[in-house]
Amino acid sequence: MIQLKEYQIKAVDELLDKSLTLLSCDGRQQKLIFKAPTGSGKTVMTGAWLQKLARTLPGQLELAQRQFAYIWIAPNQLHQQSLQKLTHYFEETRDLRCLEFDDLADEALAENDLLFFNWQSISRDDAIVIRESELGRNLSNLVEKTRAAGIEIIAILDEAHLFATKGDKALKVLNMINAKLEIDVSATPILHSDDIVVIKRDAVVKAEMIKKGVVLNPALKDHGLGDTLNAYLLKSALSKRGDLAKRYEKMGSPVRPLLLIQLPNDKATLSEEDRELREMIEKYLETQQITTANGKLAVWLSDNKDKINLENIEKHDSLVEVLLFKQAIALGWDCPRASVLLIFRDLKAITFTIQTVGRILRMPEHRHYSDDLLNYGYVYTNLAKDVIMIVRDDMDYFQELRAVRRETYQNLGLQSCFINKRLVRNRLSSKFHIALEIAAKKTGWISPEENMKCVEKNLKMLESEMCDINPQKISIKIPKDFRFDGDHEQAVQGDTLRYARTAAELDHLLHHFCLNSCGDYAKVDSAPILKLALLEFFEAYLGLDEFDATKFILAENNQFLLSALTRSALSEYEQILKEHAATVSRNPAVEPWEVPEERHYNAEQYAETPRPAHVMQPAYAQRQESSPEKRFAELLESNSQCLEWWYKNGDHGKEHFAVPYRNASGEWALFYVDFLIKFKDGTLGLFDTKMQRGDAEAFRKHNALLEYINSLRTLRPSEKFAGGIIIADGNSWKHCREKLSGGFDLAGWDNFNPKDYAG
Repeated sequence: MIQLKEYQIKAVDELLDKSLTLLSCDGRQQKLIFKAPTGSGKTVMTGAWLQKLARTLPGQLELAQRQFAYIWIAPNQLHQQSLQKLTHYFEETRDLRCLEFDDLADEALAENDLLFFNWQSISRDDAIVIRESELGRNLSNLVEKTRAAGIEIIAILDEAHLFATKGDKALKVLNMINAKLEIDVSATPILHSDDIVVIKRDAVVKAEMIKKGVVLNPALKDHGLGDTLNAYLLKSALSKRGDLAKRYEKMGSPVRPLLLIQLPNDKATLSEEDRELREMIEKYLETQQITTANGKLAVWLSDNKDKINLENIEKHDSLVEVLLFKQAIALGWDCPRASVLLIFRDLKAITFTIQTVGRILRMPEHRHYSDDLLNYGYVYTNLAKDVIMIVRDDMDYFQELRAVRRETYQNLGLQSCFINKRLVRNRLSSKFHIALEIAAKKTGWISPEENMKCVEKNLKMLESEMCDINPQKISIKIPKDFRFDGDHEQAVQGDTLRYARTAAELDHLLHHFCLNSCGDYAKVDSAPILKLALLEFFEAYLGLDEFDATKFILAENNQFLLSALTRSALSEYEQILKEHAATVSRNPAVEPWEVPEERHYNAEQYAETPRPAHVMQPAYAQRQESSPEKRFAELLESNSQCLEWWYKNGDHGKEHFAVPYRNASGEWALFYVDFLIKFKDGTLGLFDTKMQRGDAEAFRKHNALLEYINSLRTLRPSEKFAGGIIIADGNSWKHCREKLSGGFDLAGWDNFNPKDYAG
């Protein structure tokens, strides 16, 4: 089962709430918008929403209609990709049945059927699924008979901006389906609705699902050297792919980055210009030992004969290094290892959006790297700058500011830390079965012995607790020969009849028992986990198969003890989570760190600032730079004759330098040291500017930094190190060489003067 990220869980829950609200309203074709960035996992989230909806609907007694089938429509061949993903997603739980029109054996959709259509296959009057066949089967009849069978329809419009707003054709198809609810799924929805679920790009970046941004034409110079612009761009893009490949290898990653080359002209056939460009590309690639023959070049053009080496191209370790393609594959194709995009376009203008470069936005291993250059996508294009228009909503994807580390830099050999804190979700996990075993032993359900074969002993223990260890059947009481006059309320009394529950009814009752036994955890997600844990427990410790275990759980005489057991297990589960969280937080990971070779800055947050002594040039400072940081940078620049260089560190992320420390709660946290300074005398300074008051954790950070510096002195006794918290005191700066026990009293602190390190 796919584990959802925190932002995905929130989005699925919001989609569920809004869809249930809309389903409770009168009217049809009610619109729900789901806006999510490329690479955020729209298909998986939509699948998770469908699963929760299918599980939740039977218990929504206030709804007039609780039985639904689903129709999924997508453009081009994207529906096939979604069909494959969701078929795999529902493979274990069977909550929904995924199928295509040709798979249908019946004339109507059944409850929880999920039918996939390609938009082009239903948008033409002569399409097979639109016109009536000899058997009388078409989309219109299918919808009509489904609704006649008491099953309503919900329509999912994937990449809705590409077809669901296309005038009369779209209107005709959607009116034919006449769904109770339509959900438009898109990164750039066109229609508007009061009911919308939005995922912010920052949340997806923070979850390390997509890259931090895209860099346009990085490090290009006047190409010269006799190369045409196109040839120079090709060499530059290929060189960038090679550089990224080395960086992945250095990180110990199996990912082999892929360069995508997009030919101009969106027509189905290649023009003469296309052919000349393709010939130039293939000839140069051949000089670099990249050919279709050796498997390093793949081709995906419109003509079937021009689809070469595409099998397994999405895998991280694929041999394919370059893919030559046309615009047709840009939508929906998912290859997370794609890292560089070279676009040749002959159009006079283009709207340059994330949809254009979405193929290189995904993080291949769903994590960011300490080498920050691997956290960006790179685009090379022959489009003139004055004809590239970036959509406003996508501005913060494109990183325009680039700084390069000076060539005289020598490696520092530092170790930086980062902490992987796994999300504790509000739902039960597979660890619950451990909690159930612990609770059962503590409450006397089973023998405390580790041997799981003590079945007879366990059964006798339960029998002594007045459990019904062998219920013959679970029945329901119904009134017999009962009459009332209709004018007065009265309790049901008199004779009753008992009817045995069927196996299907027992399973339904067990599901409701588990729903009501999840405590404060999300019921729909947690109930299947609880059910599986109970059934496995009864099989392992009491020797009961699924049917007998279900009867045991539902027997009236056992309900009180079962409820007590599950409550105890939930308490044990809470303790397991706390212990696990404490263990995770105690393990800061360590990686080698150097000042980055390149660093990209967001133009909305940073501005170029004249700082010649900074190790990265050009130098950029935050537009809202704090006063202490700005003043300290000015001090360093005014004493540049005493420095080799200085560097302003970032304040979050694996790519920036961090020291671990224990916070006030005793948990591990990270301290991102503001300034790294290489002095003329060889001393490496690690200083962090603070105000005298304001950061309650400052003395702990200071002490941790001193410990780090002392460890460097021990490991590298021939080198010199200095640092700690540094505070402005009037026109001077003070720092302390000793550990602190509380707040900052500057008495006895040393003056900081860069000239002391001039050598």
